[in-house]
Amino acid sequence: MKTRLLILFAALMPLVSQAGESSELELMRDKAQAVLDDHGFYETWSKPGALDTVDKAKRVQSEAKLELQRVDDAFGAMKYWCNSRFFVNACIDEAREEQHVRKREIREINLKADEVIRTDRTVRTLKRQAEREAQRGPVDMTSSTPKPVPHLGKTAEDVEKNNSKAEERRLKEEANLRAYEKKQREAAERANKQPEPARMKARERQAPTMPQGTPKAVVKDHVENDEATMDARLAQEEVNTQAYEQKQADARARMAEAEAAAAKRRTEREARQKSFNETLKARREAQERYEETKGKRESGLERFF
Repeated sequence: MKTRLLILFAALMPLVSQAGESSELELMRDKAQAVLDDHGFYETWSKPGALDTVDKAKRVQSEAKLELQRVDDAFGAMKYWCNSRFFVNACIDEAREEQHVRKREIREINLKADEVIRTDRTVRTLKRQAEREAQRGPVDMTSSTPKPVPHLGKTAEDVEKNNSKAEERRLKEEANLRAYEKKQREAAERANKQPEPARMKARERQAPTMPQGTPKAVVKDHVENDEATMDARLAQEEVNTQAYEQKQADARARMAEAEAAAAKRRTEREARQKSFNETLKARREAQERYEETKGKRESGLERFF
């Protein structure tokens, strides 16, 4: 009797070990799935007014890096768990889709944080420029004397140089202003002028110029040849027009054929996608039945211990 029990125990030990390993895989799967199902980061920072300061935006950027790493690690754990399933590819595809959704949400929040930081940087830059302009003061274009330049700690020669440069700048700015006003006046004058419409005449056939003293018979032959050439040219233009219209019709026909082929390919693609979804659904149902049957088999071992 003891011998039979020992033999039975030795036979069941691999199953017990496998059941323990399966429990660890299930625990790892549950943790990874919890990370992929956790949308708290997106729900917290996607609310209106959540990212209202630069400090929050910087904190979001740091948290976004950690969230991306957590999602990648969770997907790696799900792949490891899927390798022990019956339908490995279907399991991995489902986990990858959940990973893509999470990473898309994180990147969206990260872009909003970047926009907040960039806007604040732009505002501070414009503010500094305005402060510098205010310190510099407006340029007085009507004054004939230059604005005194601060010269604390400078010699009389340096002060004189600064005053000369200020005078040169003032004269240059006045010249630019006068040139700009002149251009504006000239542009206004040109706009007010309304040119008379051009009188176009239809082109008439003219006899070719012949040297003086040319016999009339020669002139007549030359005119007839020129008219024949013109008629041939018109006939050729008519042929070219018909060929162009035929080419356009052929192009429209090809476009219609291409659209019909695209519609056919789209219908076939949708049919294939529908078939794939149905197959994937059947695989998932088979996976669930397999796991349920396997769980019942494993639970039947408990009565031996």
